[in-house]
Amino acid sequence: MQASEIFEHIKLKFPQLSADELGGAVLVPKELLLEVAGYLKSGELLFDNLHCVTALDTKDRIELVYIFYSFKNRNRVILKV
Repeated sequence: MQASEIFEHIKLKFPQLSADELGGAVLVPKELLLEVAGYLKSGELLFDNLHCVTALDTKDRIELVYIFYSFKNRNRVILKV
């Protein structure tokens, strides 16, 4: 499954999410992080591994970045909060 297909699948469940054009990440409001992460883990996408958590310090704000990986489907998705 391609990154664009994964994003469209997530967007069906959470239509308020958007994509980060530069990095290919899914932009998630902090209020929805737990719900989206739970869906990634238990939904049909089966993202069973939180591979990395890091942060980006921009001039305006600090962005948290979560990289999830699915061992079964061999896919990854990046969430930016």
